[in-house]
Amino acid sequence: MDARALLAQNIDPKEYREEQQRQEIALTEHTVEKVAYQWFELKKEQVTEGYATDIWRSLERHIFPKLGAT
Repeated sequence: MDARALLAQNIDPKEYREEQQRQEIALTEHTVEKVAYQWFELKKEQVTEGYATDIWRSLERHIFPKLGAT
C-alpha cells in the first residue's frame, strides 16, 4: 500500500511494513520440513545412529515429497 493511503487511514507506514514482513516470515518459518528437522534434532540423540538415519530417510522419501516443503 502507498504510504499516503496508509496515513489517510491513520496507519503508520513503517509499522504496516514491519507487520507485513513478520507475516511473510511466519508463513515460511514453520514448514513441515523445518519442524520435522527440529523434531529430528531432538529425537536423534535418543535412538541409535542407524535408526535415526532410517527415520530421516523415510521422511525424505515418503513424507516431504507428498506434503512438499510447506
